[in-house]
Amino acid sequence: MLLRRWLANLAHVLMLASVFVVVLGGSALLVALLLSWFRDSPATAAENLYSGLVCGLIAWLFIAVFHLRRDTIRLPFVDQASFVKLLQEVLAEFGYERHGDAAVSWYKPSFRSFLLGGRVRFEVKGNEAVLAGPRYCLELLKHGLRIRTQLGKVQQAIRESRRRQGERLLSRVQLAVRVPVASWSDIEQHVVKPLSREGDVICELNVLVRNDAGIRENIIECQIRSWLASQEIGHEVHKDYLQRDESSQRNPQLSVPEAACT
Repeated sequence: MLLRRWLANLAHVLMLASVFVVVLGGSALLVALLLSWFRDSPATAAENLYSGLVCGLIAWLFIAVFHLRRDTIRLPFVDQASFVKLLQEVLAEFGYERHGDAAVSWYKPSFRSFLLGGRVRFEVKGNEAVLAGPRYCLELLKHGLRIRTQLGKVQQAIRESRRRQGERLLSRVQLAVRVPVASWSDIEQHVVKPLSREGDVICELNVLVRNDAGIRENIIECQIRSWLASQEIGHEVHKDYLQRDESSQRNPQLSVPEAACT
């Protein structure tokens, strides 16, 4: 197993060296042809070949410095599982193979990928993915992730449109719900928020308060109604008096005191 891996790595190195020699030789020959045209001399002349080799080395050195040097990028995500899956699919398309665990992973170019620049390191830190590797590969990776994300949004929109075509659509929905105060947060989470994603939501609040011992009228008149009036919020108040208050209304000798705000 080790011998097979060593032979594979050696073949990979020889293949990359052969590609480098061919590319460098082709670049040097192209420059030599251009110089031979300017100098009116054979392309195989020593000065033309030497100048072409130097120019080719300088050109590929600049390419290596600006494209193959290592860099680090940070990509935020919402769902770690879906992002890691998308990242693995894009790297697999480029010819990278995964090594390591889920938190810190190394992606090495396979023998058949013909990629330069070495491996890419992937690490999860909070809600960000830290990628370190050749700048050229990272740019390709960002471009591939962007395309995959856009395609995913388009496919999701197509699936949502097809799903909606098979459903009956409503132009208006009105719900009447009676719940205690402790359940308001649940109503907002499971009723109001899903409806707000479908359209404009207007809430009509009906508050019913009961107390056999009695509710102070000053709370209604001096606090609640005054605040609603200051906010210019339309409202209606229906009050039911206690039984003793109703008996006092029937008896003219007994009077109900008016609510006084203090």
